[in-house]
Amino acid sequence: MPKAMTLLPPLGVTARAVLHLLLVGPLQHERDLAFLLDRPARGLQRTIRKLLDQGLVGSVTPACIGQPRRLLYLTHLGMACLAGTTPPAATDWVARRWRGTVRSLAQLVLRLPTSVTIQELLPPLVQAAQAAIAQQYAPAGYQQQWWWVRAYHTTLRHDHTTRQVRADGVFHYESTLQQPHLTGVPDGQRVQYAIWMLLDPGVGTVAAIMPRLEGLYRFRHYLRAQGITAFPPVWIVTRSAYRASVWRRAARRIERHWNDDPLPGIIQIAPPTTTSCWPLNALAAAHPVPLETSAWTSLATGERGGLRNLFASPLPQAALPPQIRPAWPPDSASAVPTPPTPVARPRQERLEERLARAAAQLPDPTRAPVGMARTLLDLTRRQLYLLDLIAAHPLIALADLALFMECGSTHSLQVNYLHPLARAHLITTVKVPCARLTPLAPSEASGVAEARCVTVTEAGWHLLSAIYQIPHTRLASTTDTAFLRTHAATHGAHAVGVYRFFAWLSLAARLQDATLHRLLWWETGAACLRRLAPLPGQSEPCIIRPDGVGEYAWGTRRVRFWLEWDMATMARSEMEQKFRHYASYAASRTYWDEQPHSLPMLLVVVPSARREAVIAEVVNDLVANHVLTPQGCLNIRSTSFALLARDGPLAAIWWSHLPQPATPPALPTAPPPPLPFVAGVRPLPPYAERPPTLNIAPA
Repeated sequence: MPKAMTLLPPLGVTARAVLHLLLVGPLQHERDLAFLLDRPARGLQRTIRKLLDQGLVGSVTPACIGQPRRLLYLTHLGMACLAGTTPPAATDWVARRWRGTVRSLAQLVLRLPTSVTIQELLPPLVQAAQAAIAQQYAPAGYQQQWWWVRAYHTTLRHDHTTRQVRADGVFHYESTLQQPHLTGVPDGQRVQYAIWMLLDPGVGTVAAIMPRLEGLYRFRHYLRAQGITAFPPVWIVTRSAYRASVWRRAARRIERHWNDDPLPGIIQIAPPTTTSCWPLNALAAAHPVPLETSAWTSLATGERGGLRNLFASPLPQAALPPQIRPAWPPDSASAVPTPPTPVARPRQERLEERLARAAAQLPDPTRAPVGMARTLLDLTRRQLYLLDLIAAHPLIALADLALFMECGSTHSLQVNYLHPLARAHLITTVKVPCARLTPLAPSEASGVAEARCVTVTEAGWHLLSAIYQIPHTRLASTTDTAFLRTHAATHGAHAVGVYRFFAWLSLAARLQDATLHRLLWWETGAACLRRLAPLPGQSEPCIIRPDGVGEYAWGTRRVRFWLEWDMATMARSEMEQKFRHYASYAASRTYWDEQPHSLPMLLVVVPSARREAVIAEVVNDLVANHVLTPQGCLNIRSTSFALLARDGPLAAIWWSHLPQPATPPALPTAPPPPLPFVAGVRPLPPYAERPPTLNIAPA
């Protein structure tokens, strides 16, 4: 035997099965392998330890997926041993065929948050399939086989056009029934199911979500052209009812555009504690006691359901997504132990070293998958959360970031989070003049009222785009840092004020009681845009553009609110039009389709009491002219910068302008005292508690 060759011991059945699984699905945890192989975890650990010692399997422990866990992958030596070949060319072919090259592994690293989440969702999905089989067919026994594909991608050619079909995962379940009790089902009947798995990224508007669903609609058109009416259902996992409404609006927009039927499937509203590392803008550790549990609603009807709804009817073979079962290696090969194999055994580089060496050979590694993957392995879960927070809210101040991250001081924020992101060239700082925000933004030591703000660089946008699998042009309005600096000098103070309100509201909730008070979610920018059909007598659509949208919870109650941050630049006519549009949207079925838990509350923060008087005059004039209803669906409240800075957002600082008494008093009375933030919140009326299918938007 040549000196460069070594004789590996024979592989047992379990060891070979582990290598097969890592070949078709790299970067898996030991617990996932034990579940897939249906083997005891302790016995499998001994097998994996031997494979690691022999150099057939490598491991990496990324911190970006939350809890530290060791993920396994095949080395070149393991591929050569599994293929039973010694020439390097054959090993390279196996690596290219089964995603074992450094570039392929880099793509898998960038998809780690979604891949790990898909693995975490498999056990309940298998249990739901078994329960559905037992309920529908009641067999005496059955033999099951199931498989899954992460980051599924295929290309279809139909009507001389090429279409891409993508999904975060595809689940395939197959069962052979033994003596089923259902009439008309013979013994040995084989039933199979397939499910599309889509994970909500937690960011992005309806326009950014639509391309992810359009591929599935096109695939259904492709099947119908071949005479196949069955279609695999869709499983969409979101973290809030608000994000579920975004997906539902995207699906309905596609249906109206194509005049098509709804896709079969369900939307799961999973709280942040359900998954460990997805989406990036939700930290499970920050919510020790969730205020909500998982809920399943039908994508087509909005009715309550469960995972069993995905297995309502089996699918024919022609309706299954193509290429969901690996064609190699054959299943029978795992039952035969392999003989000792002479293979070349060079030094095995760690995955981090391979990525770093490949990135060093590129002129601009910040945009290449290998460079971005190497950067991602160096980031922690909380650093990724911070990067996503800065991307969603550009020009956010350091002081507000420290409150969101619960760091205690900006120094701790910079040392633990900002400096690692800055060294990776993912963020940059911008100084924003904030003299117009006094007293919300105290002056610095130099006497100049300015705030140090952070924004994402172009390299950071490319990294987030690779993780979310959404083009960065749909995630960011602009990636030009020079333009953001110019914009910060003129309009940055407005953004700083909006972010400061949400930061103080989050802090005030934690000071109340972490288990009872919580800011569930909040959005700014383009995500707040809402659109309705034109109002009677108008040709233009009804559009609301609040500066912020959020939902606050205390106990078992919640309130949905819109935020308008006034810098004394809004004209009276503009204010009247805004209030009219807000009232129309609050009474529309489009608002109910978002599944809120209360009538909306419009919060207006103004720089002085004089501006509050203007708001009161505008509201009273609109009520007198019967444009606004005194007891309508909209609540309007206002406060000033000074009261917000002195007492905080939860204190009794909010002057109520709507609702008003249905019958005004005969004699002038003193104005009512200001209200706390959570006082006077009105629940939805009973007629608004209908399924979302009845709440179709007019436009």
